[in-house]
Amino acid sequence: MSCQINDIYNDIQKIPDAKWHSKQEITFQTSIHDTLVPLDVYIQLRNNQKYPYSNLYLFLTTIFPDQTAYRDTLECILASPEGQWLGKRTGTVFESRFLIKHNVLFPRSGRYVFKIAHAMREAEINGITEVGIKIAKPQNR
Repeated sequence: MSCQINDIYNDIQKIPDAKWHSKQEITFQTSIHDTLVPLDVYIQLRNNQKYPYSNLYLFLTTIFPDQTAYRDTLECILASPEGQWLGKRTGTVFESRFLIKHNVLFPRSGRYVFKIAHAMREAEINGITEVGIKIAKPQNR
């Protein structure tokens, strides 16, 4: 994903062999310095056609600079009810971005850790190739 001028943080990590085990947390770390600027937080996903579901449940754990943690459960819709992938297609991979927090103020300056794990019923899912997180200044709507 290309870096934009409004990006505070943008990283995406590969899932080896597109096989994601529920105990495998994808970890991202960044420092937030300005607590007065509202930011948008996105989850970024890439999947191939082997992903067997239309949605993906995720656990997102945010660890704040004071080491307190907060856990969200998220649902990301990857396909329409008719089975059409909703993400932007590049070859055999579909890329989706989900706005999960809009105009959020980070309460403390310092290092934030974000851990993402899948929350599907199967221990291992196939077809998710990459997972990422993006934090950016909101764009004019």
